Amino acid sequence: MKQGYDTLVKHAVEGFKGMPAKGGNASLDPIEVARSVVYMANQSGAKFKEPEAPAPAATAKGTARSGEQIVQQSCGNCHTAGLNGAPKIGDRAAWTKRASTGIDAAAASAIKGHGGMPSRGGMSDLTDAELKSAVQFMFSHSTGASASAAAPAVAAVAPAAAKPDGAKIYAMGCNACHAAGVAGAPKLGDKAAWAARSKLGLDALVASVTKGKGAMPPKGAVAGATDAELRAAVEYMLTAAK
Repeated sequence: MKQGYDTLVKHAVEGFKGMPAKGGNASLDPIEVARSVVYMANQSGAKFKEPEAPAPAATAKGTARSGEQIVQQSCGNCHTAGLNGAPKIGDRAAWTKRASTGIDAAAASAIKGHGGMPSRGGMSDLTDAELKSAVQFMFSHSTGASASAAAPAVAAVAPAAAKPDGAKIYAMGCNACHAAGVAGAPKLGDKAAWAARSKLGLDALVASVTKGKGAMPPKGAVAGATDAELRAAVEYMLTAAK
């Protein structure tokens, strides 16, 4: 079995009988190729052990790759065209369904691997924070957020000295449902729908968002948002319905 593993990995890395080296993705490290081989072989009944990740290279503090960079380097190989059942970037319906479970659940699935996607999307050196950033980038670019709002990782939302920008927080996750009224969410600007909710009071609405309600996940899928940022997002939606 060990010999079979070595042969499969060697063929995948170097190319074999019409298959290009590294599956045509020259940017892949050999360990990334090996992990993909293990995943595919084990799906067919093999019991190969996934190789250990190499020790992370020393990097300067603050040089983590952005979500956009990671998507361009790896995730986009499948998510741009929807290969192997991967939800296409820009497919609002497909991503809204995933956003409803929350960013943490989606990131955990990507870390572990799901369906035809290998663990960490085939990039073994990705940190959890980087992978979460890539997932948030795809969420944002598939549910109507602007590029400027999509780029930051959800976990990187930091409290600002000035009052938080409610419109920005809305664009980072709330709009996935509230823009089109998905799953019964009151649409942004719907005066009748928001009038009933405004009677509950701002504190009650913020508490509901924080905890999650119905199909809405806790914090509206903006997992890293502070209480002040969530309050600003609710205020933004209430104001838009006046």
